[in-house]
Amino acid sequence: MKIMNDSSLKRIGILIVFVLVVFAAGSLYLFARPAPPAPIPPAPTPASNPAEAASTSSTQPKIAWSPTSTLVILSPSESATRDFAFVSDQDLQNVVIEAVPEIAGFLTIEPSTFASISAGQPQSVHMSLSIPSSTALATYVGTIHLRVGSSTLPQTLKVDLQVWRLFRSDQFGVMLSVPPTLQADEYQLSGLLGRGQGETLATFRSVPVGAPGTDAPVPGCFIYLSAEDNSDGLSLTDWLVQRSYRRPNDVDKNVSINGTPGILRTGLGDVFGNPFVVLFVSNGTFIFELGSNTFGDTACKEEFSGMLSTIRFGS
Repeated sequence: MKIMNDSSLKRIGILIVFVLVVFAAGSLYLFARPAPPAPIPPAPTPASNPAEAASTSSTQPKIAWSPTSTLVILSPSESATRDFAFVSDQDLQNVVIEAVPEIAGFLTIEPSTFASISAGQPQSVHMSLSIPSSTALATYVGTIHLRVGSSTLPQTLKVDLQVWRLFRSDQFGVMLSVPPTLQADEYQLSGLLGRGQGETLATFRSVPVGAPGTDAPVPGCFIYLSAEDNSDGLSLTDWLVQRSYRRPNDVDKNVSINGTPGILRTGLGDVFGNPFVVLFVSNGTFIFELGSNTFGDTACKEEFSGMLSTIRFGS
């Protein structure tokens, strides 16, 4: 066995001392090095205050319109009027009533300004509508609102203005408005009706009609206008009893069309069971009928109801 000499032992000792010194210096560095700064948490977002938001909303005036909307059907060169009322829940000063641009050119509002409005007091408004002769057949929808200074109040009155073409029979003194979705076929009669006679004045349809004289339902809409003789001067009720065909399950309802009394009859066809509707209205020596055997069609029902509301008599 070889024994290390003093020189070897001395070198080993020096190496051990060096390692210990390096280790000690590294430890001191780790302990002395400052810790990295802790991340700064984001600033908390202030919680919303529901009470404050509700308070801001509640301070804005609220307007209640009566009615809240209106539907007007007119033909070019025609005019109409409507009356409304509104109530504010707060006192208001220097109020302007105005329509949006989509309908502003068709109407005027009276009064259009109020110097002051008292809370809870109904205010009357008169609206006049006029359709220029060059107006395109279409639907024009817009609103009327109140403005106080630069603030427009959100509660509005909706105006649905439908411009339809006019059908007129000067021979029988009847007219009505027809939606642009329907094709009109007018029939010229050579003379007045004889006793007990009746004639079709016009048909309005979205598709070709079925065989004449049948109740066969057809796709789309079919509406007719006819005139029946009433030279005997019967009341509308008596005329219906004596001259019209009524099914056992038909339903008759008294109605008023622009101030003229009428009877609206609804039921189901004998053969195909299709829903039908007929308006009977008397004027002079005639009984007029506006009817449809396609009343089950949703669009046709709306078109018929609109046409019915525009029937009037005169030159």
